Amino acid sequence: MMKVLILAALTVLVRLLPFVSGAFAAQVPKCWLQDGVLTPGRSAWLTCDGGRLLVSRDEGATWQERALNPEWKFRSIGFIDDRRGLLAGDEGLLLATSDGGETWTRIESGTTQHLTDIAIAGERVWVASYGGGMLHSGDAGKTWQQQRTFTGASLESVQFLDERSGWAVGWSGTVLRTTDGGANWRAVPVPGVNETLTSVFFKDERGGWITGMLGTLLRTGDGGKTWHVQPLPVRDWLTSIVFDRQGRGWLAAGTELLESPDGGATWQRTGVTADVFLGRLLPGDDRVWIVGPSGVLVRYGAENGWRRLSTLDMPGQAGAGTAEPPLRQNPARPPRRN
Repeated sequence: MMKVLILAALTVLVRLLPFVSGAFAAQVPKCWLQDGVLTPGRSAWLTCDGGRLLVSRDEGATWQERALNPEWKFRSIGFIDDRRGLLAGDEGLLLATSDGGETWTRIESGTTQHLTDIAIAGERVWVASYGGGMLHSGDAGKTWQQQRTFTGASLESVQFLDERSGWAVGWSGTVLRTTDGGANWRAVPVPGVNETLTSVFFKDERGGWITGMLGTLLRTGDGGKTWHVQPLPVRDWLTSIVFDRQGRGWLAAGTELLESPDGGATWQRTGVTADVFLGRLLPGDDRVWIVGPSGVLVRYGAENGWRRLSTLDMPGQAGAGTAEPPLRQNPARPPRRN
C-alpha cells in the first residue's frame, strides 16, 4: 500500500484513551511514521524516519526503539511469523530478521529502485517497486528473483490472497493480476481511470477494492473480472483500505476516516479527522490501527468508536508520559457536492 510519509508525534505509547469520534489533533512530531504491521498475538511494529523502528510486545502499552541506520528510509514492513520479518525501502533497501526483530541483516535486492510494498502468503514473499519491479522469494526471503510485470509504471501496492492469486496497482491507473504466483503478470484495463492507484485490498476471492488519488475508489464483486467506480462523499487522496473481522470497511481519505457498515456497498464519514493525512490502516486479528500525524488510533472488535494511544517521552519508559485529554466530539460533515 502507499507509504505516505506522515508527520507523527510518536516514539512510545503507553495507554489508551476512549473516544467515539473527534479531531485527531496535531502535536510536535517525534518521528515520521511510514508504515506498520500488527503481528499475531500482541505485537506491533512501526517504521520511523532516520532508519528507526518502534516495537511493542503488549498492544501499545510499552514501546522500544530499534535504531538501525540513520541513512535508511523505510517504506514497508512485513512478518512471515513471529520471528521472521522483512523491511523494504528506498534505493533497493531490503532487510531481513530471523530473531523477532532483535537484529536485521541487509539483503542484496538486485535493484536500486524504491521498494514500496511487501506481500506475504505462506513462505512466499513479493516486494513491489518503482519502475514496475516485482521481487519474489519462494523460500521466505532466503533467495530472490525479479518477476517480469511488463510495465514501467511504478507500483505502490501488492496483495496476495494465497500463494497463487495476487494483485498489484500503481501509477497511471496501472492494475496487474497474476494467478500463478507471479510467474505471469497481466495488465487489467480499467477504462477511464488514469489516476495513481495507491492500495489494493481483497477481503475474499470475489470482493476487492482499489484506492487512488482524487477520491478514486474501484470495486469488484466478481474476482476482478470487472471493476466500477464507487461514489464517495469526498474527493481526497485515498491512501489505505481494510475490512475488520466484523465486516466493516475502513478507508483513509486524506484527513478523514470513512466507514462502510454494509460490507463496502456504501461509504460514509465517521467524524474522525486529522490535521494532516491519515496514512495507514493496519489490520490485525481482532483490531484495526490507524497510523496518523499525532500517533495511532485503535479499534478492537465490535467497540463503538476508536481509542487513541498516548505518547511517551522516551522509548521503553512505560508511564513516563502524560495522558492527553479526551478528544472532542466532531459530527460528520454533509457530503461534498460536485
